[in-house]
Amino acid sequence: MVAFLPFEKPFNVPISILKVEIKMKISEPLTHRDFLGSLLGLGIERKKIGDIIVKPFGAYIFVHKDINEFIKWNLIKISKHTKIEITEIKEQDLELEEPKFKEINGTVSSLRVDAIFSLGFKISRTTVNKLLQQDKGKCNGVLVKASSLMKEGDVGSLRGYGKIRLQAISGKTKKDRTHVTLQKYM
Repeated sequence: MVAFLPFEKPFNVPISILKVEIKMKISEPLTHRDFLGSLLGLGIERKKIGDIIVKPFGAYIFVHKDINEFIKWNLIKISKHTKIEITEIKEQDLELEEPKFKEINGTVSSLRVDAIFSLGFKISRTTVNKLLQQDKGKCNGVLVKASSLMKEGDVGSLRGYGKIRLQAISGKTKKDRTHVTLQKYM
């Protein structure tokens, strides 16, 4: 669900944020699948559920406002955990960490997607090309070809391998290769 609005006009966004807290000791960490499975088990359509952000205490679940009360009254367990507390919170009450990155420095023959992905995901350019032909690669959310060029700030993802950001282009080597700094999302 996306809304593009002028800033001057107030708009009531039809999304609720539910904080689900597990009130008993958790032996194994709960996963996104545990929360989604419990919600879908209530008969809720997947399109009514947005992001689920798993946290040590439980999760933040973004849902359409029209199912907010239904979930609060009917969601009585997550996986095998039956002592849960559900509260609706405001966006400013979200406790989110900044994404964590691993920095990768190296050189590439060009700023083509296949060369950058090969360095960032530590796989061969041949493998990258095969995956890109299967439409498994994106740059800034758009499907890309191996020959597409990346620039500083671009975010690339390869299904099954993760996501990287081209942080900096630092110059050329004597052999005309380009120094780059990548950030791999952890």
